[in-house]
Amino acid sequence: MKIRCFVFCFLFFVSCFAQGDNIIKSRSLINFETHLVPSSFDFVVQHRFGKIEKENIIDDFFGTDLAGNISFGFTKPLKNDDCLDLFRYKKNKVISFGYKKSLMIESSSFPVNLSFYASVGVKTGTLPVFSDNAFFEDLETPFEYKFSHRVDYAYQLILSKNLSEKVYVQLNPGFVYKNLIDLEKESRHYVFCPVSFYYKYSFSSAFVFEYGFFEKRFLSDYYETSSFPLSLGFEWGTAGHIFQVFVSNNQNIRTQELFVDFYEHQRPGFSFGFNIKRSWWF
Repeated sequence: MKIRCFVFCFLFFVSCFAQGDNIIKSRSLINFETHLVPSSFDFVVQHRFGKIEKENIIDDFFGTDLAGNISFGFTKPLKNDDCLDLFRYKKNKVISFGYKKSLMIESSSFPVNLSFYASVGVKTGTLPVFSDNAFFEDLETPFEYKFSHRVDYAYQLILSKNLSEKVYVQLNPGFVYKNLIDLEKESRHYVFCPVSFYYKYSFSSAFVFEYGFFEKRFLSDYYETSSFPLSLGFEWGTAGHIFQVFVSNNQNIRTQELFVDFYEHQRPGFSFGFNIKRSWWF
């Protein structure tokens, strides 16, 4: 209910602004997809350093000496305002397949840009070991791993608006579904609705802000005190490159892990990170 109200208020707010020229140049901001479907073949690297710990802030050099998280992948445009992507993530050794489709472009008759994005992740690493007396949800069938337990899904709509020649705002309402969960700590699915702001500081640079709201009522009380993903960064671009540096309270990169993650919940704090995108036009 909260997310539906949030989306309605967003649409009402942005409808008060006139149509603006598109100022976004990348398929994603810090963590979340933009409405833009790239026309180029892109290679993307995403890196998150370790959490900054007050006791060892200098010794660990602001978390850069600690174990981090990294992903790299490719985005390939298709013919009809859509694209495919393929990424590999260090955490859980996940291979992810994504598809984005542009549904509507901001115009005088439609107040926002609208795109759809879906991703499927497959964990290729070693799964947790359970005791011999572990059971499925019916508490009768002995537990054994299936391939489907390695798979999770994320779906989202991307609503965005160019408020002016310098300001861009977007919402990403969506939901996550996981085939394998800890019943005491989370639900198979939950909904989220991050909000992002992009301020174009100059021709080739911008400030980026993201706040990843999600519905905790779908989860157990264990996550009642967990923090919403929050990121603040700076972006600049050159011919064929986009660079982003930022600080975030979350080390995760994938949408399926960004909101609800046991390890992240146990270690609150902030970390530095960066994203690099290289584009080719064939």
